[in-house]
Amino acid sequence: MVDLFDPAPPALAELAMPTAIAGLDLIASQATLATLERRSATQPGLGMALSQTFAHQAGLRWDYVLLDCPPMLGLLMVNALAAADHLVVPTQTEPLAMHGLAGMQRTAQMVARSRQRPLQVSVLPTLYDRRTGVANETLRKMHDAWPGQVWDDAIPLDTRLSNILSLTQPLSGDRFPGRGTSAYRRALDWLLER
Repeated sequence: MVDLFDPAPPALAELAMPTAIAGLDLIASQATLATLERRSATQPGLGMALSQTFAHQAGLRWDYVLLDCPPMLGLLMVNALAAADHLVVPTQTEPLAMHGLAGMQRTAQMVARSRQRPLQVSVLPTLYDRRTGVANETLRKMHDAWPGQVWDDAIPLDTRLSNILSLTQPLSGDRFPGRGTSAYRRALDWLLER
């Protein structure tokens, strides 16, 4: 992945590795990505590197490209936002997460103004425990603050899902039944409709 920030980046297809799921490829990050912040001081234009890379890729073989970023504002996040058509913000249904969501919303607006094209934002409520008042109140506040951007449902707190994810196996087919995987399937349908 760090190669995409070189002055002459390779084609995405050269970096992509196939996975066990047909049609799903992966470009893994590397520890050297940590050096990008330092490089940005001496190499101007790094904030648009991914956007420029995608713009110069002829005939991508993928219908969708997902950029998974850590929840902190830095060069990687700025690059992902500058290159993205759609931002999906998974957000825990707890009060402190609302502060992070508000910050991400402001950042998305700033990036959209800077690149002079809209950035669609979808909020995916996660780790929702319907038995608690704080989760219900937080979910209500999300809908009030960002109407039309927040999924009408929520990904429930599901310990079976946590155990499955530790196996690093895809949630495909009916091998992993449960309310968590069912909710993620509904969330995917919602995102694809948007």
